[in-house]
Amino acid sequence: MEYLKKIIDLAWNILDKHRQKKLRNRVMRASGADRPFTIPLLFGESWKLQKLLDAPGSSVSVTPDGYLYTIGGKSLLLTDWNDIFIAVDSFVDFDYNFALAGTENAVVFDVGANIGDTALVFASNPRVEKVFSFEPLHSIHQRLQQNLCYNPEIKDKI
Repeated sequence: MEYLKKIIDLAWNILDKHRQKKLRNRVMRASGADRPFTIPLLFGESWKLQKLLDAPGSSVSVTPDGYLYTIGGKSLLLTDWNDIFIAVDSFVDFDYNFALAGTENAVVFDVGANIGDTALVFASNPRVEKVFSFEPLHSIHQRLQQNLCYNPEIKDKI
């Protein structure tokens, strides 16, 4: 039985590596880049990247700092695997896009803002007047500021 499990694991590993290669090539084609997609992909988690690429109206472009993912008028810089997870949660699965029932001119406090994904979601909501984002880690806060620069039409609300 243990031998069979090892064979199955090996087969899944080979299939996942093949899938990752196809996704990397797809990002290169979509972005028009002549350099390979350099974000390391976790084993068995390449479906997150595929979900990003399959989202209607999404695009990927290459910047000197990483890959700029854009969807629904919001852009997020992808530099590592965690950014891919964040982009799926916030921009594709709409984990933070809840209704502000009966609220106009809402003010949102985003504590632990990370790279600004949630702030961008709220700021793009016309019912939100202002988003106050707090991120205590300096390096992450710098990434948040960088992502705001990629979203000039809504950055002043944050």
